[in-house]
Amino acid sequence: MLLKLDKNGFFSAILLIVFSTLLIATIASYRNELVILREAHITTIEMERASFERFQIEENLSKIIKETLESELSKNNTDSFLLNSVVNKKIANAYERFKKHFGCELYITDGINNYRFSGLSDLSRTIVVESSGLKIAEYTYTGGAMKNKRVVCKIRKGKAYVFASLVPGYTIRATKVG
Repeated sequence: MLLKLDKNGFFSAILLIVFSTLLIATIASYRNELVILREAHITTIEMERASFERFQIEENLSKIIKETLESELSKNNTDSFLLNSVVNKKIANAYERFKKHFGCELYITDGINNYRFSGLSDLSRTIVVESSGLKIAEYTYTGGAMKNKRVVCKIRKGKAYVFASLVPGYTIRATKVG
């Protein structure tokens, strides 16, 4: 038996099909948006984690440099060249530990080219000043003669990555009285 639709029935059937199609499209779009939102959330978490690791590297590096300067001053090591060498050796060791622990890519860059991580003594200076029982040691990462080289520890977490850098002009001081 064939159903006969009048004008209202035909129009209602068309509306039902249109609204059903819109509902299905909306649900499909919503599912797609959920996937995009989930990916954005995961990337945000990865970026937060990478940023925290960058913070840890930079803070630990500052602490290592300051403690090395203080320790060497307390041993009466006031030879600028020797002190610079000791500090740079500690920095190199620290970066190697960071590389193993955080899995970062380690290199020196001038912004155009990347170079193997080495030769920190050519890229830094340590100055020691003594006066009336006061000793001040200042370590400065100069970035070389052109002041354009920086040490980079590139940290990747999923799709996110950040750079922990030792940049030209970075300076830390330590003081010893007596």
